[in-house]
Amino acid sequence: MNRCKACGIMYEGKFCPTCGTAAPVSAPVNKQCFKCGAVLEADARFCPVCGEAVSPDAPVSAPARRQCFKCGAVLEADARFCPVCGEAVSPDAPAAPVGTEEGREKPADGQPPAVLPPAAGCRASAATASTEGPDTYASDFTGGAFALFFINLLTVFVTIVTLTLAYPAMKCWQMRWEVKHTLVNGRRLVFDGKAGQLFGKYVLWLFLSVITLGIYFVFAMRMNLIRWRVQHTHVEGVTNGRSQFTGKAWGLLGVNIVSFLVTLVTLSFGAYWAFCYTQRWYASHTVIDGEAQRFDGKAGQLFGKALLWMLLTVVTVCIYGFWLPVKIKKWIATHTKFDHPQTFLPPSADMIAAASAAKQPRQTQQTLAEQLVLKKAKDARACCIMGFVVSLVFLVMLVVGLAVLASVGGSEALGSLLDWNSIMVVTVIGSMSIGTSARGVALRKYDLPKSHLILGIVGLVLGVLLTLAMYGSTYWFQIVWLFGHL
Repeated sequence: MNRCKACGIMYEGKFCPTCGTAAPVSAPVNKQCFKCGAVLEADARFCPVCGEAVSPDAPVSAPARRQCFKCGAVLEADARFCPVCGEAVSPDAPAAPVGTEEGREKPADGQPPAVLPPAAGCRASAATASTEGPDTYASDFTGGAFALFFINLLTVFVTIVTLTLAYPAMKCWQMRWEVKHTLVNGRRLVFDGKAGQLFGKYVLWLFLSVITLGIYFVFAMRMNLIRWRVQHTHVEGVTNGRSQFTGKAWGLLGVNIVSFLVTLVTLSFGAYWAFCYTQRWYASHTVIDGEAQRFDGKAGQLFGKALLWMLLTVVTVCIYGFWLPVKIKKWIATHTKFDHPQTFLPPSADMIAAASAAKQPRQTQQTLAEQLVLKKAKDARACCIMGFVVSLVFLVMLVVGLAVLASVGGSEALGSLLDWNSIMVVTVIGSMSIGTSARGVALRKYDLPKSHLILGIVGLVLGVLLTLAMYGSTYWFQIVWLFGHL
């Protein structure tokens, strides 16, 4: 039986009885090597890949299959559209990798299927990867501006309060968050460093900085942190990989000197080239799981982005500047890639599942209970952040207001602020801070991240202390004023 390519009906014979289209000519039957799975000619006696002698009863290879450009699904040789994502199939679509579950052939006579030996570190070997070409999967940074701001703010705050003793733990938390939201050629990175590991090194670095009168801190501290971060950064799903940073302190010093001189000579117009030059040096000395990185960003591209960011910052009265740190990290991540993009290919099964899930209606993916849990989790995170922000704003307003009134108006102006009428304002702001933070902390059982939980606790404690301090100051001033006028 043949299927007509023009009208799609099944028929027997050489021509379609409906439209007269000629039946497709069957391709010559090929064989498959038992050892490496290579496709052989029908009359081949030895495998041209591994040299294995071809048995007369070698399994017959199936027609060559292709792979969808969009989702990576394995397609039939004559497929015109992808059955998973609906993308039109190009005639020059890449061949499906050998050894995948969809494209693996089962030899006859009960022989085991031909599977290629895996490469070190669970990588895709040259036989399983598609042909070399432009990068198929993009790099990106998925972190948010608010999360980055509060993580940096909390890191500085806790470090100062604990006299730098908690710096290793906070820095490790910051590194883990940044690495978690970084994708290189479509593969997410993971960070496995521990605060205890960094604490021991941090104490040693501080000791060396003290005995060298700060010289070690200036020239080696930053390099040590970068080297430790890269050492504990890996590609998600890759095992037995080794990461390292090969740059030296004197090399970084030379890069900084060149960048400074170029920026100074060009009256800051060369700062964009200097920035790209520095990032290119970092990437060229970074090796993740045995694969080197490269940075392909250009100064002209960064200059155009900087002009746009500057314009948006001016138009929004500096509000857009809050997102600038994330925009810069995103631009750096977008232009950071592996030297060989095909080394770490996303698994086809994961891509097919993601494409299939994207086609399904949202209501069918989650039950009502799951939606309720997700809503509670979002509320908990939002309450923790909002409570911390209100407490911080309350603190700033209180300190600035007291300082200005005390320096300008003296005790009378200070008394006007701390009168009984201010009780209402303090009650409203304090209630917002304490109530919002307390609700976020109370919902911690709904998979609340530790970072948000810490923000909620800090907001709660800060709100309580500020409210009590304001009430106590009000009562104390009224008592002093009363005794002063007797």
